Amino acid sequence: MSGSLILEGVLAALLLATIAYCALLEQRLRALKRDQTSLNGTVRAVNGAIAAARAHIAALKGSSGKTVENLTMHAAAARALADELTLLIEVGKGTAERIQESTTGIAILPPPESEIPTVAPAEEAAEKLEKKSVTG
Repeated sequence: MSGSLILEGVLAALLLATIAYCALLEQRLRALKRDQTSLNGTVRAVNGAIAAARAHIAALKGSSGKTVENLTMHAAAARALADELTLLIEVGKGTAERIQESTTGIAILPPPESEIPTVAPAEEAAEKLEKKSVTG
């Protein structure tokens, strides 16, 4: 009997150790489940932020396309106005010369080349603007 009692005592001790280890495993599994739930929430939040970022990027691309179209349209209009202004200035100079000649009989001489201010033509300015808008 004493051998059977010792064997039962050893089995009871092993059973108690198994129960304690199972309780420890259960606690760890519960903590893992909590962490998994928290991680799922974080992943959902990150996915939402990524979707919002994609939508904002698409909106910015559309907006930049419209801006380029507007700038191109304004540059073309400015180019046309500059050409028209140049033509009007030339007509005005011719009219002023004819008035001067008719009133005084003296022809107006153009200024020397060194006194004529140099200004970039409207086309060059528009090209620079387009290059900036493409690279910017």
